[in-house]
Amino acid sequence: MSDRQYKSRVYFSTATTGTGTLTVGTAETGFRLPTSDLDTKEIDFIIEDGDAWEKSTGIYTHSGTTLTRVLVESSTASLLVLTGSAKVFIDLNDVAVNNMYRLNNDIATTAPGVGNDNTQGYAVGSRWTDVTADNTYLCQDVSTGAAVWAQTDAAAGSGDLVSTNNLSDVTSAATSLANLGGAALGANSDITSLAGLTTALTVAQGGMGAGTFTDGGILLGSGTAAVTAMGVLADGSIVVGDGTTDPVALAAFSSSTGNLLAAKGGVIGQQTIWVPASAMEAAVTTAAATSNAVEIGTSLFAARTMDFATDADDFAYFGIQMPKSWDAGALLIQFVWSATGTTANTVLWAIAATSLGDDEVLTTAFPTPTSPAADTNSTTADDLMISAEVSVTVGSTPAAEDYVIFEVSRDVSGDTLAEDARLHGIKIHYTIDTGVDD
Repeated sequence: MSDRQYKSRVYFSTATTGTGTLTVGTAETGFRLPTSDLDTKEIDFIIEDGDAWEKSTGIYTHSGTTLTRVLVESSTASLLVLTGSAKVFIDLNDVAVNNMYRLNNDIATTAPGVGNDNTQGYAVGSRWTDVTADNTYLCQDVSTGAAVWAQTDAAAGSGDLVSTNNLSDVTSAATSLANLGGAALGANSDITSLAGLTTALTVAQGGMGAGTFTDGGILLGSGTAAVTAMGVLADGSIVVGDGTTDPVALAAFSSSTGNLLAAKGGVIGQQTIWVPASAMEAAVTTAAATSNAVEIGTSLFAARTMDFATDADDFAYFGIQMPKSWDAGALLIQFVWSATGTTANTVLWAIAATSLGDDEVLTTAFPTPTSPAADTNSTTADDLMISAEVSVTVGSTPAAEDYVIFEVSRDVSGDTLAEDARLHGIKIHYTIDTGVDD
């Protein structure tokens, strides 16, 4: 603790407001400001703000002239909320004053007794010196008729230690240990720290069995064996257990603030949109595919297909407002189609896509179409075919929530099917980088 100091005739104003540190203002008429020799010292002071008062202690800083506040007592039972017009003066500490005027007996010729109590003016902390026996005592209790005085020097032959006897007077190890402030054998309830240990306390002794651990590592118990520490977890990793062995680290999130990985049950990853032929629109003026209602089997069921002829490249279109969670990356496309023939000939599908944001023109050109490998028709009529996936880079500058327009075509120059190819729909696989669209 800093030295507690007093300085007379220190009385000043402060413009400080609130409950924080005081800034020293100007000295009141006939008084002075705190002097430099009070710098870093602890001071007792009184604050008066109108009718309210506060008694506090604080550390004075001469550079900047500030005074911290630690409440002792006040008219509000808390630190005053100062108005900016308070007055401050240095005060004497009550304990210091009481100690200054506490009754001591420095010329006694006998030891103190239970009757040397508060009725004689003694107080806790009073000193008593027996000049005949050369012993000193300190008052610990001044209750009337039951005063307690503790001898503060060492009495030879009492079991206490006297330095001049070079420990030869030790007759009671327990008494000497207590007098030295050492811990007793057995249970102790007052040990607050241990110093000088060269071997870590074992788990059975209430310790951890080790002196150092990995900084940031999670501690693992091992029964009565020493506690061990896991390594620092990687970004996005968590600790998981199997109910039997030690827990382990698991990379479960994209980062400490990221999303649960798809491989660990998260929704981040690839998602699917199904676009049926009924959602497509054939080209209007040039090389239009044909939207057709077909009957499969003998009145088995009806289906809407977009039919692409064999004589020229036909076209159809559809658009999707992409979700906010789309990562604006490439799309994986699959064509789901059929034909009525039974010849194992091929169809070469093609697709192009371009994205449009707010205020972008609808006449933005499509990029060059992309095709999967030519898909072979089954030798069984009305079999359903699903093409291989093809990765399609979206044209323009794609962004989440863009409107993406798709151009679907059949490239007859690259296939051999001599009849209409019926497109039932398209599967679009897109990747998301967040779990929600909020």
